Formats: sequence, structure tokens, C-alpha cells
Amino acid sequence: MSYDNPINATYRFPAAAVDTDAAIGQIVGPAGKTGRLKAVSSVNTTEVTVAAAVINIGNADNDARYGVHGIPLGVAGVDQNGFTRGATDLIPADSSVVVSSTGAPTAGDADIIVHIDWF
Repeated sequence: MSYDNPINATYRFPAAAVDTDAAIGQIVGPAGKTGRLKAVSSVNTTEVTVAAAVINIGNADNDARYGVHGIPLGVAGVDQNGFTRGATDLIPADSSVVVSSTGAPTAGDADIIVHIDWF
């Protein structure tokens, strides 16, 4: 399979705590497939206060290797789409992708949605 016909996958992390400096979850793609992060979006489920949240999409060596997503201050229901691409945009085959928060806000939860193409 080439990149012309990828497997489009969506991974959802509901009500993830964005006010803690910790991993939110892990993604393992289809065996033998290389990935490309296509999009990250979020919807606040609990108000994000004091500072905007930052969600990193990376691996064990570099937590922001594939992309960074910002979540603005706001009440529940605020949504945000898009991300800033990291140092490389390819995810090696048979590797783990770690989704984590930097813990900048003093409070806040969000549904985090990660879209990856596997080819």
C-alpha cells in the first residue's frame, strides 16, 4: 500500500486531564505501516484555566516529535483544530506514539482527537 491509499485512523482520548504533566495515552499503528500525523483537535470538557494547554504527539525520545497542539483558555464546549508539525512528520513502522500534556493549566479536561494516516 502506498501513501496514495492510506488507512485513515482516528484515535479519541475522552475527558483527558490537560492540567497534569503526564501521558494521556499511547497509539500503536497497524503492523508494518509507517504513519503521518494529519490532524489533532480538541473540545474542552472542563474549563481550562490560568494558562493554555499544550498537547504533544511524539515518542519516548521526544514527546513533541510529530506535532504540538494548543488548547486555549475557555469554558466547556470550546473547540480547537490544527497542530504545529514537529521535527519530522513520519512515524516509523511498528513504533508507539505517545500523546501527552505539558500540564500548564491549573484545571481543565478535553476530548483529544488524533488523526493519523498509515501507509
